[in-house]
Amino acid sequence: MLFSLRLGDVLEHMFRYKVLERKLIDALPLVEKRRLEEMLIQAIDRGCISLTDDRYVLLDPLEMVILLINMGFLDIERLVNFIEWHEFENYIARVLQFAGFDVYSNYQHRGLVRFQIDVLGLDSIRKLGLVIECKHWRSIRRYSTKLAEAVKDHIRRVERLVKFCEWVVINIPALRRIKTLIPVVVVLKSDAQKVIDNVPIVSITELRDFILNIEKYVDELELKTYSNRCYVE
Repeated sequence: MLFSLRLGDVLEHMFRYKVLERKLIDALPLVEKRRLEEMLIQAIDRGCISLTDDRYVLLDPLEMVILLINMGFLDIERLVNFIEWHEFENYIARVLQFAGFDVYSNYQHRGLVRFQIDVLGLDSIRKLGLVIECKHWRSIRRYSTKLAEAVKDHIRRVERLVKFCEWVVINIPALRRIKTLIPVVVVLKSDAQKVIDNVPIVSITELRDFILNIEKYVDELELKTYSNRCYVE
């Protein structure tokens, strides 16, 4: 179900100014008001909104977007403009850490061959590494084309990581304990294309499940994996 115009405007106001006054909620039609109040109650429980003197303060915009998606508010494009790229990457890092991964964000390799990894998650127990490209696009124009191009670029980055791993482990010694590397692209919205060139396209709302069940998805979706040449038993 899409936002009605007025409900969308109220939510956009909250994301733009990071605060929502009670009088704006009361101005909504009754059905929309009840839906918004239900959402706000859940948001407070999640800790992404606080309530002070009839003012709702937005603490975590990305967590709020995820809540909206899960509650069926599908028209989130107008809200994405108010989410910064670092909030997107930080959320992914938190999910990985919660699942037991060591996380390295915004790794930049500055050797003879240069490349950058948005988020690298390493699980030394499962000997598994997730090489994540974060795509926080504010516009969805040419979305499918851009996504396919992003996957190709990401594959090249992962292949460089594998090829030049001897240099990478100088900065990230934990990489030596990782046997298998898996490229992943994480996006904000759920996409009809779940896999491109054997690389998974994972929405932010599906990320927890994907990480916890990665071995299952590797088999079911025949995902691309890379053997780490620098792995040491």
